[in-house]
Amino acid sequence: MAGLFTAIGSNISARLDQLRLSQTDLAEKIGVSKQVVNKIVQGKKAINAVELASIAAVLKCSVDELIQNVQAQTVADPFLLMMGNVSKSNTKEDLSFLYHMMDEMLRVEVLAR
Repeated sequence: MAGLFTAIGSNISARLDQLRLSQTDLAEKIGVSKQVVNKIVQGKKAINAVELASIAAVLKCSVDELIQNVQAQTVADPFLLMMGNVSKSNTKEDLSFLYHMMDEMLRVEVLAR
């Protein structure tokens, strides 16, 4: 799972560089602390769909661009990706992220009605 967030963070960092923006600039524009942005860029914070869309808007790109090359690192079954190896130290975090993403999808479904 860390690879997923690390890849997204790397894409965000690259886009910041392209636009010559700092992490502080991004933090101010999306309304979070610089520390939160730093954790996102380092892949140490799970990022939800709403946050990703907000970041993409500030970086003037699509969410697809921010998750580019991430799909190549995932397995066919997203649930298995979240589970990882049972002996992983961050399995609890992976399951928490899965729960969070399911909740986000349900919110989007409700809003779409």
